[in-house]
Amino acid sequence: MKTLFEKRQSIRNAESSLGLTDLKLNEHTKAVYAFIRHGESYQDEILKHDYFKDVSTSTIKRSVQILLETNLVTVRIDGVDRRKRILFIP
Repeated sequence: MKTLFEKRQSIRNAESSLGLTDLKLNEHTKAVYAFIRHGESYQDEILKHDYFKDVSTSTIKRSVQILLETNLVTVRIDGVDRRKRILFIP
């Protein structure tokens, strides 16, 4: 189990270096942020990813809204399908 604890410490250090610990974000919001930080994405991609299969749609939507309100994530309209919003890290 030492390896698991080391990974948790590593995650906490990474979150701290990104300034996420100061914002008191919940684990779901941090996970959504990490997903978007991995690369531009649509909210639908987050909802359909296996990692989030046990997380409700409303929780993910709320997490995206929190990230937008705190300016950690920005949104732009897709050039092809104007109904879709692309989430990215500014």
